[in-house]
Amino acid sequence: MRSQIWLLAALLVLEGILCWANWKGAQDLAQLQRTALQLHAQSQQAEGTGKGAQGDAAAAQARNEAARQLNEQGWSLIQNGEALQRGALTWQAWSLLVLAAILGIGLRSYVTGEREVTRRRQAEAELRAEHASLESRIEQRTAELRAEVDVRTRAEERNRRQKRVLEMLANRAPLEEIFAELTASVAVQRRSWESAIHLVDAKNSSLQLVGSSRVSDHLEHYLRSIATGFPDAPESRAWATGEPCFIGSMNQEHRPWSEFLFSNGIRSAWSLPLLHGDGIALGTLTIYSRLLGIPGEEDREVLDSAVRLASLVLDVQNMNRELHRKAYQDELTGVANRRAGEMRLRDAIARSRRQNESFAVMCIDVDRFKRINDIYGHACGDRVLLEVSKRISAHPVVKGAMARMGGDEFLVLLESCPTDELACKTAGELVTSILQPMELGCEIATIGASVGIAMFPRDGDTPDELERHADAAMYQAKRRGIGWCAFSSAMRAEVTRATSIEEALREALDPEAGQGMLAVHYQPIYKANGAMTAMEALLRFHHPKLGDISPAQFIPIAEETSLILPLGHWVLQQVCSQIVLWQEKGIPPLRIGVNISGIQWGREDFVEEVEAILNESHAPAHALTLELTESVMMQNASLAKQHMRKLKDLGVRFAMDDFGTGYSSFSYLHQLPLDILKIDRSFIARLGQSDDSRAIVASIVSMAHMLGLITIAEGVETEAQRLLLTEMECDGMQGFLFAKPMPASDATALRLSC
Repeated sequence: MRSQIWLLAALLVLEGILCWANWKGAQDLAQLQRTALQLHAQSQQAEGTGKGAQGDAAAAQARNEAARQLNEQGWSLIQNGEALQRGALTWQAWSLLVLAAILGIGLRSYVTGEREVTRRRQAEAELRAEHASLESRIEQRTAELRAEVDVRTRAEERNRRQKRVLEMLANRAPLEEIFAELTASVAVQRRSWESAIHLVDAKNSSLQLVGSSRVSDHLEHYLRSIATGFPDAPESRAWATGEPCFIGSMNQEHRPWSEFLFSNGIRSAWSLPLLHGDGIALGTLTIYSRLLGIPGEEDREVLDSAVRLASLVLDVQNMNRELHRKAYQDELTGVANRRAGEMRLRDAIARSRRQNESFAVMCIDVDRFKRINDIYGHACGDRVLLEVSKRISAHPVVKGAMARMGGDEFLVLLESCPTDELACKTAGELVTSILQPMELGCEIATIGASVGIAMFPRDGDTPDELERHADAAMYQAKRRGIGWCAFSSAMRAEVTRATSIEEALREALDPEAGQGMLAVHYQPIYKANGAMTAMEALLRFHHPKLGDISPAQFIPIAEETSLILPLGHWVLQQVCSQIVLWQEKGIPPLRIGVNISGIQWGREDFVEEVEAILNESHAPAHALTLELTESVMMQNASLAKQHMRKLKDLGVRFAMDDFGTGYSSFSYLHQLPLDILKIDRSFIARLGQSDDSRAIVASIVSMAHMLGLITIAEGVETEAQRLLLTEMECDGMQGFLFAKPMPASDATALRLSC
């Protein structure tokens, strides 16, 4: 359009130039016409002059010629002028045509341009409208994106804080810190939100504040404890019903609590219960909003997520509490268990060492507790332990600082007892308290206890030393029957001796270092007619430094340290190997009795162990007799029957050892698949001194025969005892009267000589 305007302007300038040229030509033509007229006038004048002066013919001819020429020039000029005028008119016509054409073209271009301008304006208007619409859409989308970013930012912040909550939960942070972080993760979602978490107390009487975020100090003061029966509070309503309680407008509630919240700037409150896995409400999560309304869909999602996390925290805390209880609390009595007791002892030692103080450690054991279990049953035994623990814990000096170390043994820490006198006085009071009658089933019984005392740091400065020394003092009190006993230097020697024996036993069990320290001796068992019928294998222990160690010394230590398991295994291997050696020498088979401890007998795999030894040694099972005491058999009667049936199927025989020192109940003999009954040496020793002892032994022999059992008397040392036992028809006798325990080589020689 702009180029067309410039072209039209150029044409207009050209038309102006042509008009000027036409005007100029017209001026020139007029001048020529005037000149021609002047020449024509001159020519007429010349002719007149010639006619008047006919005298001079030559001059007149010359003048006529000149006039003619002038006339010709004039006409020539007139013709030229007319030609010029026609040319100018022609050019003017052409220029007008060109101008008209240009004007037409220009008008067309103008019209077209106007249309184009109008179209462009419309296009521009459309573009502006589209641009405005696009800007509106961009602004709307920007707002949406901004809202999405805001939601995502809040979600990321919530996720970050919730992840932090989970990390704190995994690291076992305090519950208050976890809930403070959790409430902050909720409150950060909205500028108008304040949040709080309440947990119900142990009595279900009030909701206690355990975490809050953005709550003012003044409001928090009143939120610290809310009665569960307070109907105005949304927290108590949500907890009581187990359903969310939403109050959209506080000023419409017309309740004192709502009015109080309203006065503190709270316009709405939403409280949700925190439910345990079994549906029980443990507390509430509450949002205090400064805006009116109830939660929308996005709000509910935030709240539900926070409630789930809070419930998870409570579940994990309860699980950790339960695991801690199971790990550090005795299941039966509720007091600390062995692990917790040892931890408390270590802590007490560390505190006393820093403060340079002394304290007492007591080991308390219930007297004859095994007998209580067997006579009254394990349920009654459990009630005894529970009552004993209550009586110990109730003592004002003990104050619950005790632990059940296992079985019927308790450990007591007396950090507020720095002197021997106070410790002994407390021990006596504890024994007296335990001795008070208690109900055992339908009976009222008196239960005794033995207490051993060790003082830190005099009697030891490590947990192990203090426990061992208190335990040694307790066993001393039990042996003496004096109720309580304090550890002394003499006992220290005994403990040192016991420690040395334990180390010596470990050395003896070493295949390389213990060569020759352990040996199995054999004591023959004879019939009344003097024929050898069996042998009993007895373990002997000789140490290069400690010398000969009596079984009465090393067997209890082996049982306490569980070294009895490898010892018993070794003895069984040696006996079975010896049976095979005697068979290879052509010696007639003979039953060999082996003593089995309660720890061995209580193992689930004991039968498999015996069977494996028999298979490895190729010893005949019928040549092996396992000897067990009454108390060992009765530790677990069902397990005893199970073991005995399996081993009896292999051919192994069983003997009840030391009969008369334990339960002395023939009902047990009838229930168990026994083969032999061995009468304890204490009855045999008094056999010739008391008619009662004679009657007891005779009754035992007679009753055993009626049950089909073989009887063997232990500890026969005099001829008079032998004669009496022969008269009672006792099947076998064992004792120094016949032979002492002897090494395997001497036993082999004796067998060969028979």
